Amino acid sequence: MSITSKQTKHEIRRRLRKKRRALPAAERRRADNAICRQLLRLPVFRRAEKIALFHAFDGEPSLAELINFCEAGSKQFFIPVIHNRNMRFVQVRDKDKLRPNAFGIAEPVRGVSCSTRLLDLVLVPLVGFDRAGNRLGMGGGFYDRRFAYLKTRSTFRRPKLLGVAYNIQEVPQLPVESWDIPLWGVVTDRAVHFF
Repeated sequence: MSITSKQTKHEIRRRLRKKRRALPAAERRRADNAICRQLLRLPVFRRAEKIALFHAFDGEPSLAELINFCEAGSKQFFIPVIHNRNMRFVQVRDKDKLRPNAFGIAEPVRGVSCSTRLLDLVLVPLVGFDRAGNRLGMGGGFYDRRFAYLKTRSTFRRPKLLGVAYNIQEVPQLPVESWDIPLWGVVTDRAVHFF
């Protein structure tokens, strides 16, 4: 998809969400499995103890295989919980109850919260990305607000923000705002990109 300077984030988001939702089920399953395999091979993932991830929504890649594979290990998983304009990360276990939030995204009913500064790795959902590490999200700004402190840090950049997407979500260039927080990398079904 070519991006012109006149396209707004809204227009780009609409086109990419439509493209993502149009993936056939068999292709989506294959791509989800490929993404999970890519993540399991990454040294940053293998070393991480506290990992934030997300439940698939609106055509996003599913990380269910990854959670199932790692449940017996020493990793702790955290899921975003949104309340008003704020987002926090709550530990999730296999038997925890989930409920849809105001956007229809599954989140834990209860659980222990974790400070973002204690997370090792955050797997970030996205609508689009470019090779400069720019991310186009759903438009709520939750991740940008929660991780705004990373923009001002020159050392100890924790956690690492690793986007998760299908290869078809890459675009040549995204418009960038001053509040946008860049990604450390992106994992797709075909490649891993570090910025």
